[in-house]
Amino acid sequence: MGETANGRGRGPGASRRGPAAIVGPEWRARLRPWAGIALPLFTAAGLCAASVRIAVNGYADMGLYLMGLATARRILLYFLLHLAIAAPLGLAAGLLAERRSRQGTLPAALMLLVLSGALAAALAVTFRPTPYWSTRGWEILKEIQRALGPLGSLITRRAFRLGALALLSAAAAAAFFAASLMLLRRPAVARRIERLLRPERLSTIQRSAMLLSLAAIVVVTGGSLAADALRRPGGPNVLLITIDTLRADHLGIYGRFREPAPHLAALAARGTLFTNAVAQAPWTLPSIASLQTGLYPREHGAIYPDLRVGEPRTILSEYLRDAGYATAVVSSWLFVSKAHGFAQGVDRFEWLRPSEGEREMPAPEITGRGVRLLREMAGKPFYLWLHYVEPHTPYLDHEEWDFAGGYDGPLEGDIDITRLYRERNSLTSADLDHVRDLYDEEIAFMDRQIGVLLDELDRLGLRETTMIVVAGDHGEEFQERGGFGHHHQVYQEVIRVPLIIVEPAGESIGTPDQQAERVVDRVVEIREVARTILTRCGISAPEVPGNGLLHELPAGEAIVAVSEHFDRWKRIERNIAVIGTGWKMIENVPAGSFELYDLGTDPGETIDLAASTDPVAVEAAARLSRALRELRLTGSTEPSSAPLSEEERDRMRSLGYLE
Repeated sequence: MGETANGRGRGPGASRRGPAAIVGPEWRARLRPWAGIALPLFTAAGLCAASVRIAVNGYADMGLYLMGLATARRILLYFLLHLAIAAPLGLAAGLLAERRSRQGTLPAALMLLVLSGALAAALAVTFRPTPYWSTRGWEILKEIQRALGPLGSLITRRAFRLGALALLSAAAAAAFFAASLMLLRRPAVARRIERLLRPERLSTIQRSAMLLSLAAIVVVTGGSLAADALRRPGGPNVLLITIDTLRADHLGIYGRFREPAPHLAALAARGTLFTNAVAQAPWTLPSIASLQTGLYPREHGAIYPDLRVGEPRTILSEYLRDAGYATAVVSSWLFVSKAHGFAQGVDRFEWLRPSEGEREMPAPEITGRGVRLLREMAGKPFYLWLHYVEPHTPYLDHEEWDFAGGYDGPLEGDIDITRLYRERNSLTSADLDHVRDLYDEEIAFMDRQIGVLLDELDRLGLRETTMIVVAGDHGEEFQERGGFGHHHQVYQEVIRVPLIIVEPAGESIGTPDQQAERVVDRVVEIREVARTILTRCGISAPEVPGNGLLHELPAGEAIVAVSEHFDRWKRIERNIAVIGTGWKMIENVPAGSFELYDLGTDPGETIDLAASTDPVAVEAAARLSRALRELRLTGSTEPSSAPLSEEERDRMRSLGYLE
């Protein structure tokens, strides 16, 4: 470079170089080659990030898919964020070093900037933090989230991830400054870097890098599309909705004098309604584990609050993902969680944790996440499972419904299980009716959100290709046996649950007789849901027992359903119920005694016929006893402990699930 009018040099090593020089022709020429070099660096970072995710999560069968455009997009977004945070400080450090050293150190700072940006983006994609709101310090932020609505949810979902990247970028900026100071102390190093990065060498590197990145993108994207095409299943999409604490006889379609769930009723009118579906346990964890595995509680092992689905049990989502389905779960309930084994085979597990002192996330939150996931997965076969907590206690009074209106007794306001047990000896029939009315309002609140979800399914044009399954996990007692709640007995009010299956539009379901009636009155078990979905999706899984709910029964086949209750504190088997056609037997295991009920004439189980000499009752008792003996011959699973945090244990204790 020559001298300017004022005699000062303006070459690369000049001492008076301001930020404006960066955008001048000279520096534009020097910066341009880096654009070509950055691209393969991003590609390499994306491949490394995807490879680490595959290794960490065990997604070897989905490797090419994960190395596709989604990862590349995240890499680019995070790199741009990195530039916005770190580039000003890093470039300022390089300029400062040049100004003080009279050496061309800015290209070295640029090299560090690009390399650290690629590294930061790769780390951000590979180790994505999960936002857990477990401390009081985040309560204010949660309030802001609620106030902002969907925008607040978007911000808080990304807050931890962006915060982690900001830390990485700040560390990278500090590294720029330190590196610039090192170059300031070692001018010879700066001069060598300057010679290494001469334009002609950069041009050669750029051409090679462009060819390399283009080949990598073609291979990765082409392989991703090919793998996705080969793994694309031929079955329908699957939308599974499980509803906590919903007893069947509180729905109009099962005989309730009012219909608190019109959207479920409309769904049943379009599909098949099972009128005698039995849950395999009287509380969530073992019941849902049976639905997901097709196994009885004694077989899958998740029978106490601090246990999980026993290894190496495979759950429904794993079979579907291996067959090419995108899989996602939305839950806020303690027992439908990663810790209890329900994240196996799930690409997106969204567990919404409530703030301290609050109930589980209400139905609108679950639906909101479900709608977003439907939109994201609409272009590929998917399995989406949503678990709604309502109408689990506490029962809230919703102004939109007036089922509980006109009551002026002592149970005003919201009602939780502790209050019910505290006042149970003084409750009148009017008080109990009020409790049931509040329960119906909770059902209506939940049902409205299911309607929102189904409307979105229609809006996206997915109803034609989606199989919908709705199942309760257990029921609820309203002092039929002197108590409230669930998880302590196996009578019908607790184990008889709603079950609805709707095939994709235009497709029939079940046998010809079932298609005509669209109502199945025979006894079924909700554990058959797993086999039903797998069969409908054309997935072979011989280790999942059962025939499914849509098969035609062989003539004369005996049908029984089983529900098991294990005492969560004494850690023993407490009760086991066996239900056949019109009859039910309950064994009280510790006492070695039996109860027998004729459900046809006594659906409320008020007349115990265990000591009856009536031939019909004796024959029914013998038949159910044989079924009970056969069940006891099945092997049990060695329990697997659930990795629960102390916060989760405290919440279980507060809800009465742990001592």
